[in-house]
Amino acid sequence: MDALAASAGHEPHSLAHLAVDGVWAGRFSLTDEVLPTAAEAIAELRQLGVSATILSGDHAAACQAIADRLGLAFEAGLTPQDKLDRVRSIRAERVCVAMVGDGINDAPALAAADVSFAIGAGADVAREAADFCLVGRSPRLIADAIRVARATVRVMRQNLAWAVGYNLVMLPVAAFSPIPPWMATAAMMLSSLSVVGNSLRLRRIRP
Repeated sequence: MDALAASAGHEPHSLAHLAVDGVWAGRFSLTDEVLPTAAEAIAELRQLGVSATILSGDHAAACQAIADRLGLAFEAGLTPQDKLDRVRSIRAERVCVAMVGDGINDAPALAAADVSFAIGAGADVAREAADFCLVGRSPRLIADAIRVARATVRVMRQNLAWAVGYNLVMLPVAAFSPIPPWMATAAMMLSSLSVVGNSLRLRRIRP
């Protein structure tokens, strides 16, 4: 039993041992599946200026096999508390942290990150702890969500700048010259329509 457990650290897969009434009865070899779109998702994140690292509870050899295929750095053998501590330490450096996970052991780190994504096919507790629940299993949805979020922030800033600028111009005009009620109403409607029209541009964003 000890020899088998020790050998797991040198194999590119994880081992699960089965015991019956306290007696070892066998083992199962488990291999993580790399989704077909995973490499594309990592490439898209890099184009967005996002760096990615694997935080895993698996042993180093299993993580190394996945990390090599995706070209990522990794940290292996982490407990849920280790993942949580890692997220907190990065945030302490004033770096925005996004966490992606689908398992029970990811829930604490998902809750602690600045923004978190749960894979829709993952555990219920992971979906509850995350800010976003991605429908399906495609990791490319993460980059899509970031693009939409960034575009939304840009539009919000534009709308805020327009509203402030509009009021800075119109308030002195209203204070020092008489404006008919219908004209004031039309001007306010124009301001609102401009903000709404600018926001509707978000509909043009396509994954």
